[in-house]
Amino acid sequence: MIYFSLLVFALVPSLIWLLYFLRKDENPEPKKVLFFAFLGGGVATALSYFAQIEAMAFSTFFLSLTIPVLLIFALMEEFLKYVAFLLTAKRTDEVDEPVDFVIYMITIALGFVAVENGIYLFSLETVVEMAQLTFFRFLTATLLHALASGILGVFLYVAVKKSNKLFTVLGLLIATLIHGIYNIIIFALVDANYIGPMMIFIAIFLSFLFFCLSLAVKKITVDN
Repeated sequence: MIYFSLLVFALVPSLIWLLYFLRKDENPEPKKVLFFAFLGGGVATALSYFAQIEAMAFSTFFLSLTIPVLLIFALMEEFLKYVAFLLTAKRTDEVDEPVDFVIYMITIALGFVAVENGIYLFSLETVVEMAQLTFFRFLTATLLHALASGILGVFLYVAVKKSNKLFTVLGLLIATLIHGIYNIIIFALVDANYIGPMMIFIAIFLSFLFFCLSLAVKKITVDN
């Protein structure tokens, strides 16, 4: 029963946000391609998790550099999500509209965070604890991954339209910065006494990202 609950709580936040973002696409993508993109995101999580574990085990000095490490880990995760995009959706003929780059990157990000949720939930022992963590991550980490990758998706489209791969690099750097700032906020305010301020900071941060993504998607759709 506990493993079934773990699976449900790991998947539900991602599936809710996925359904929400898919409704923004006027021409729905094939479920098969979306499934493999979601799965690719999950595989990226596993690779990222083991790479981070190995990095932390390799050097105690590395661990002392808190902010650089948080940024490096953010870059690793965003890059692996990009690779998952190249190996799944981009290999098909379905990425044929500006919004498709955003939709598939968000799908991959939500697959990524579904597995990440499962990793965090695995250490918990009760359904109540799982429900509490799931609700928190639904409003924070799950949405953060989707928004950062969605913004990267905009830059991927611009890179293709302008035939300039520098936009891909720029998109990766911006997604990494967004992700890294989130990591730093969480690390700095993780103490229980700062839960209230942390939620306010995160709410403002994610609202700003959502606004930016909405404007960017509207822009590339109109320009197309």
